[in-house]
Amino acid sequence: TGEKFFADRVIVATGGGTSLLRPLGHKTVPFSPVLCPLKTDAGSVRGLTGLRCACRAELIRCGKSVYTEDGEILFRDFGVSGILALNLSRHALPGDTLSLDLLPELSLEALTAKLSAQKALRRGDADLFTETVARRAKSSEISELARIIKNYRLSVLGPGDTQHAQVTRGGADVSEFDSETMESRRVPGLYAIGEALDIDGA
Repeated sequence: TGEKFFADRVIVATGGGTSLLRPLGHKTVPFSPVLCPLKTDAGSVRGLTGLRCACRAELIRCGKSVYTEDGEILFRDFGVSGILALNLSRHALPGDTLSLDLLPELSLEALTAKLSAQKALRRGDADLFTETVARRAKSSEISELARIIKNYRLSVLGPGDTQHAQVTRGGADVSEFDSETMESRRVPGLYAIGEALDIDGA
C-alpha cells in the first residue's frame, strides 16, 4: 500500500521471508525439498523393492563420513525411503555414497564366523537379501559376502519423489542471527524466526 511504519524492533516471521531479508544484506539459501525419499542408482536396489531393513546408514562424501544414523530403511524401485531415508535427505547431495550396514549388531568378524557356520544369512527376507548381496560380490568367499552386508553401497543421485517432501529447506542463513535472541548480526533491531530462516522445522 506504500505505507511506512517506524519501529525500534522488527520481527520477520513470514515463512519464506527472503525477499525482506536479502535487501538488508543477509545471505540466503535457495529453497529445496527435504525430508523426502532418496533416488539412487538402479542396480543397487534391483530385486529389493518393498523390503524394510533395520540398519546403520552412513553418508560418504569425497571419501569422508558426513552423517550417520541408525533406523529402518525401505527399498523402493527408485532408491530408498522410510524415516531413515527422510532424515538422510537433509544431509545428502548428488554424488554422495550411501553405505548401509545391514547387520550393525554384528562386527565384521562375528558376521563372517556366523555365515561360515550357517552358510546362509538367517533373518527376515534373508534369502532375497543374500541373493541380491551375493550378486555384488566379486567372489563366492564368505568374507566377501560379509563385507558387502556390512557396507552395502548405493550412489545417491538426488531427492526421490519431491511431491512427498514434508518440508523445504532454505531461507536466511542462520549463522547471521543470534541463536538466543534471534536478532540479526547485521541489522540491530531486526529479528527473524521460523521458516524465514534456513531450517526445516523437523
